[in-house]
Amino acid sequence: MPTLRFTGKIVPMRPPHEIGSLKPFTWEYMDTGERESYEVSFDGANVTVDVVLNYEPREEIISQYRNTALELATTALNIVCFAEGMGLTLYLDRCVWPDGKEEIPLPGDDRLKSLVSITNIDISVMSGMLAVDQQLSRPLNDLILAITWPNAAAINCARAIEGLRRHMNPNEGDERGKSWERFQEQLNITQAFRTSVTKLSIQPRHGNASFIRSEDTEDAIIKSWKIMNRYFHYLALGKKQLDASIFELL
Repeated sequence: MPTLRFTGKIVPMRPPHEIGSLKPFTWEYMDTGERESYEVSFDGANVTVDVVLNYEPREEIISQYRNTALELATTALNIVCFAEGMGLTLYLDRCVWPDGKEEIPLPGDDRLKSLVSITNIDISVMSGMLAVDQQLSRPLNDLILAITWPNAAAINCARAIEGLRRHMNPNEGDERGKSWERFQEQLNITQAFRTSVTKLSIQPRHGNASFIRSEDTEDAIIKSWKIMNRYFHYLALGKKQLDASIFELL
């Protein structure tokens, strides 16, 4: 059967316990009969996840294979971390296709780059500004983690947008509703556009790990990217409302 292999490592060190190989996790899609079996194994700090398929793997859903492989391997590592009271990180940085072709699958979405219209970004200047402004740097970090760890996207996108609202309205007090109105007005976005991101986080924020469609996750990330881009423009203009003739209503 066709097999995709993902490999990676645990950092900053090997786990104190040998994890070994795990029992395969198998999914079968009832509508198509397609089957995916994920076989996770650890050798010290080295991680291997074989995805055994009963169909030919499709390049357009490589991120789906990687995200599932990453989640299953991380789950096993987290048990060790819990037992030992330590925080270790696992990453998968290489994929080997059934024909032997190797590639480095990067987490992310190629569409996002086109949404950023802040040009000539001076990394050193921006880094210095963000370093002294955690109310801005943390939302940006949340947004990047949304594409680094897709299962956290619903919560992280909403938290990023909430963080920008607080940054714009640092003295909002109990006037949360009014601060949202101002946020939407200044960036020229509708309430519906904004709430389509924040409402997606309600279930996972309250401990409900129920399934969220990948289409909804992608939509939340794209909308959050657009909002973050507009917020940087807002700051670059001296915290002035965006011109609706340039930034059309979202």
